[in-house]
Amino acid sequence: MNLKQVLKYYLTQFSVSATFGEDRGTYIHRGVDLNQPGYEDFGKPIYSLTNGYLKRKGFDAGGGGGNFIVVGDSDNETKYLHMKESTKLAQGSKIFLGDVIGYIGNTGASTGPHLHLERWIANKPIDPYEWMKKRLKELSGMFKDVYNKAWYAKGIEEAVKYGLMAGKRIEDGQIVFEPNTNVTRAELAVVVSRLYKATNEDFVEVINNILPAVVQVNNNYETETGGLGSGVIIHKDGYILTNAHVVGESSYVGLVSMDKVFDGQESSVGLVLAKNVAKDLALVKVQSEGVKYPALPLAIKEPTISEKVIAIGSPLGFTRSVSEGIVSAVRPFSDKKLIQTDAEINPGNSGGALVNLQSELIGINSMKIVREDVEGLGFAIHFDEVRTFLDNQIEKGILPK
Repeated sequence: MNLKQVLKYYLTQFSVSATFGEDRGTYIHRGVDLNQPGYEDFGKPIYSLTNGYLKRKGFDAGGGGGNFIVVGDSDNETKYLHMKESTKLAQGSKIFLGDVIGYIGNTGASTGPHLHLERWIANKPIDPYEWMKKRLKELSGMFKDVYNKAWYAKGIEEAVKYGLMAGKRIEDGQIVFEPNTNVTRAELAVVVSRLYKATNEDFVEVINNILPAVVQVNNNYETETGGLGSGVIIHKDGYILTNAHVVGESSYVGLVSMDKVFDGQESSVGLVLAKNVAKDLALVKVQSEGVKYPALPLAIKEPTISEKVIAIGSPLGFTRSVSEGIVSAVRPFSDKKLIQTDAEINPGNSGGALVNLQSELIGINSMKIVREDVEGLGFAIHFDEVRTFLDNQIEKGILPK
């Protein structure tokens, strides 16, 4: 039995006949009595609530009396009293959560079959019934799927991959990896929460680094019928990369930055320097001198399938829009090398940045397949295509090295 099943067993099949902290005159009741109605259920199994070892066993002559067993480790322990018979387990035996450690009885007094349960943490008694209810609530909350074996296995795999899982043994507050031991679900829950926190913190830092280098591109500067997209600053002197279909036939485009990168202004004008319609890439230069712009570096390492990425642009004109996803595939398409992603790429996102968690530009957002039977199918132009395009502009003297 797992912890959730054990907790439900005690919380649903028993009633509390004596509560924690009752003043009995000569002593304070340090546990709870879980009652079984009548004598017909004499011998109900007792399941261990924890992992540990058999610390003590014997016969308690006080109170209701009876055989008992104590399971725990150096600081925590659980006492099970009123056992049908003395346990045959040896002192120091290893006991696992869900193990049957005895059967309910009452060999000390005729108070009916019930289990007296005590829970001690750091050598102080706590209410075991409230502790069980709290643990069950936790297991039914954010980690309720932890008992799904596939989820569990995947979580461990990811935790090991990212260096967040170290195994089962804890020394000086740190988990030490033991490759031949099992990992408890409680440890996995901690690891997953750490992984979630680390990932989200990474995104915040990456997004803050990227946003100033992504601008809105409007090709209605010369006409009133143009559309809009996004662009990525790729050189500190104000050179911007975007899609050829974003600039269209325009010679000049309007540029907008909510970070006011244009010498403290939100808008500026860009000159279209070069286009490659087949590759759907274009190079634009901000028409201002003496300003140093935030620029994104091109990635060098090939993206891996399932790698997390962020798409930033101006979908439908909403600037500074961010969406996250993964690399679904790297594939050729119409003589272009594309990165397929499930990150949202909508109208206006074209020409924007697809970046990895190292704040590197791995692609220029280009298009999304829009059909009723297709969901999450976006594409970005691979950085290899971008590098070739930029190298050509450097050879022509259009773009400085």
